[in-house]
Amino acid sequence: KKAQKRLLREYQRVFAITHANPSMTAQHRVHFRAGENHVLLAVMGQDFELYATFDPLTDKASAVPICNRLCVWLNQKEADLFMAPFPQYFEFT
Repeated sequence: KKAQKRLLREYQRVFAITHANPSMTAQHRVHFRAGENHVLLAVMGQDFELYATFDPLTDKASAVPICNRLCVWLNQKEADLFMAPFPQYFEFT
């Protein structure tokens, strides 16, 4: 339970850092944060944000390609994994 709270606080910190200044978002497309218990990587695209947690011994050179592959896979499977916008499913007359 404590570890889960600690991880959620870490996600909040990374989110705050990556959203602190909207004009800097393009410069901070990848944010890597290594801690004692885990490594957190945030990847920001134009239409998505990906937050991933890794083993504490994972380095940035290993974590970034994994996230890149995950982003490619998610993009390929987007229609199967995520619901389309509301109006496509329901028509009100």
